[in-house]
Amino acid sequence: MEITEIPFHKLLKLTQSRDAGDVLELTFAEDKQNHIGTFHASGQFALAEATSGLALQQAFPQLEGSVVPILRKADAKFKKPAESNISAHASIDQAQKELFLQRIESKGRGTISVCVEVKDEQGVVTMVGNYQWYIQKL
Repeated sequence: MEITEIPFHKLLKLTQSRDAGDVLELTFAEDKQNHIGTFHASGQFALAEATSGLALQQAFPQLEGSVVPILRKADAKFKKPAESNISAHASIDQAQKELFLQRIESKGRGTISVCVEVKDEQGVVTMVGNYQWYIQKL
């Protein structure tokens, strides 16, 4: 499934970067602000979570349509207020990828963590997160 077509992501108006296919973006707008006029934490969290899902799709294209991924656990730290458009960048440790594939092949299920950084237009990191996914074969 196209990550930007998930109903909640459509509601937020998440977009995929034209410059980098593995980056999702969220436009700063009044409806995404908090009580002090900066990007709401839940918007940043949702962008990072969606980006972690996109990273999994891109890391394991052979599993698409044959597994169900469910977010199990998330840890987020907000570092700086965001007052402009934001983008999220994900990474997955290579050793984790290999271990996950072994588990999904042998047990039909496994967990994997995705690290995500959210940055504003100036490249300032506004949030970092670690998203742990539980994934099971259909």
